[in-house]
Amino acid sequence: MLDRPPRTDDQHGARAWQAVTGACQAARGRARRLDRRALEWVVTHPDPVLDRWMPRLSRATDHLVAWWAVAAVMAAAGGRRNREAARWGLAAMLLTSPVCNAAAKNLIGRSRPPERIRRRRPGRVPESGSFPSGHTAAATAFVTAATLVTPQVGPPLGVLAAGVAYARVYTAAHYPSDVAAGALLGITVALALHLQRRSDR
Repeated sequence: MLDRPPRTDDQHGARAWQAVTGACQAARGRARRLDRRALEWVVTHPDPVLDRWMPRLSRATDHLVAWWAVAAVMAAAGGRRNREAARWGLAAMLLTSPVCNAAAKNLIGRSRPPERIRRRRPGRVPESGSFPSGHTAAATAFVTAATLVTPQVGPPLGVLAAGVAYARVYTAAHYPSDVAAGALLGITVALALHLQRRSDR
């Protein structure tokens, strides 16, 4: 009886899996290097005006303080649409914060930018995980939800949210990818809340 030829399916599968995982690891390594280089470029290109205002803007949004103030101004400005926009903005923000800070950060556990970079910029750097950016997630959640209710508030609030996102990179509290992920998370939560709001009507 002739011996059966050795099966190569498993070997081919293992090699293919190794090739895929190797490519994924290489891509992740390149992405991390680009992320770090982008942060270092921002840190090594200071501006006197940004040096003064970016840390202040970053601190103003600690504990969501600035967004509560924005909601109060919107409500005081009068009009049912403004009050509704402020209410849904706060709802999206308050829903996003625990998802980001209590779940995503703990699950991913990414370290903050290294101390040698952080010392080059003033500003508070929390001890929590870096990915995703909680400040950016809250900002984009508030702005997206409020804009979906009252589009007129979108431009000024969008400028403020963009400033917060850039401030987190400028003060070296986050990598650019942390900010991008935070923005995506905030937008996603706000859109989901908006769809739920429309379905309840």
